[in-house]
Amino acid sequence: MKMILWEIWSYAQIPFFCYLFSRYARKNIVGAVIAGALIGLAIEFATQPLWIYHFKITFYKGAPLSVPLGWGVMFAQVVFFSEKLYCWILQKDKIVPHDKRIFIFDLLAGLLIGFPLEALGLHAGVWDYNYGVLGWNMGRVPFFNMPIEALLGYALLMLLAPTFVRYWQGAFILMPKKGARFAPPDALARLDLAAEIQGGKGFAVPRPWGQGAQRRLPALEEHVVPAEAIAK
Repeated sequence: MKMILWEIWSYAQIPFFCYLFSRYARKNIVGAVIAGALIGLAIEFATQPLWIYHFKITFYKGAPLSVPLGWGVMFAQVVFFSEKLYCWILQKDKIVPHDKRIFIFDLLAGLLIGFPLEALGLHAGVWDYNYGVLGWNMGRVPFFNMPIEALLGYALLMLLAPTFVRYWQGAFILMPKKGARFAPPDALARLDLAAEIQGGKGFAVPRPWGQGAQRRLPALEEHVVPAEAIAK
């Protein structure tokens, strides 16, 4: 009975956390969950012999269908809290592009969120480690009573997976915000008319998108170009 409840929760957590973030953090994590689930699918497919699961609904050699989805939820949470920590500690309004310090916060958030969840799933009996294949013998992590190799594996994973999720989450958002405008990238790139803004200080030119599918054009995402530069 306990395992049935865990399996039900493994699916119910997806809409639950999506609603929770949307309602209280005003954050749409659907795209992050989908991008994270892709990473989770790759993990489960590549490492299938290393784990023994105890759920009923499976998709590949005993790997439960809900596990990649659970990876997606976890990665979405890691990315969210990593960025919050980054902005809070470094006193930034948003992540500075190509700032390598974000890896530190991805690692920290991943170990604070992901590793306790890994320990919870193992000790609850949702899965077991196939120690005969893994050959882990470095010792145990205090308090969590988890293999040290599991901690190191999570640390390495958090240097890669959150970056993938952060980059691709926008492409998987299924429902744009109300009032958002869409336009093909080539049409935006051909825009050569500028709207004069207050005081005649310059012109606001919409940012052209690169090649790819249709993208959402936020109302305030603009480059401000001095009028003198346009005149030349």
